[in-house]
Amino acid sequence: MSEHDYTKNLEAFLVKLNEVNNPSFVERDKWRLPLANEMSPLNGVLIGYEIESKQDREQLHKIGQQFGLIPLCPNDLVDLDISDLSVSGLPKPYVHSIHGKFYLSKPKLSS
Repeated sequence: MSEHDYTKNLEAFLVKLNEVNNPSFVERDKWRLPLANEMSPLNGVLIGYEIESKQDREQLHKIGQQFGLIPLCPNDLVDLDISDLSVSGLPKPYVHSIHGKFYLSKPKLSS
């Protein structure tokens, strides 16, 4: 099975962020997808700095999820929540950040 190229997703994500015009989302020309040898999900977007505001971080996460992407600040980790398997029987993936847990939806692939 071939791996999905998230480049078009990243391009659309960055266009959307231009529309949002949030001053916390800076230097977007430096935001990038991880390299094959990096320990980040292929649909992760490495933004290179911490977002201090919880509201801004939540907004970034929600917009990223619209494009099947996981925006990641330097200290963020992707993990699985197994605290409540009784509902679905499956662990729920999330990003663990300084602002808490941001749950992930199933990635959407662009055509």
